[in-house]
Amino acid sequence: MQASNRALNGQPYTDLGPVQGSVNWWSFDIGFIGVPLTEPPLTELEQQMLGQEKSGRADALVHLRWRESQMRFLFGFVRHSLVMEARAIRRLDRIENEQ
Repeated sequence: MQASNRALNGQPYTDLGPVQGSVNWWSFDIGFIGVPLTEPPLTELEQQMLGQEKSGRADALVHLRWRESQMRFLFGFVRHSLVMEARAIRRLDRIENEQ
């Protein structure tokens, strides 16, 4: 079992290599209550990683690892940063259909 952004259902695949991406967003925090000022752009991060040049036309990302950091500013503003690393893969049946 492995962490993936899409269900693979046991399908064979080829590894295209490592990819990395990062996104930022803002929130306003008062004590234990936080209100996001912008929505975390996770879909944008996924598309950014799938479209990287070294990954070619990847179908999915596996072995996901991420880290989040926060920078706190005066008056309760918080800048969130998310860095994600993964391996890009392409299903073998899609490669065979293209040839």
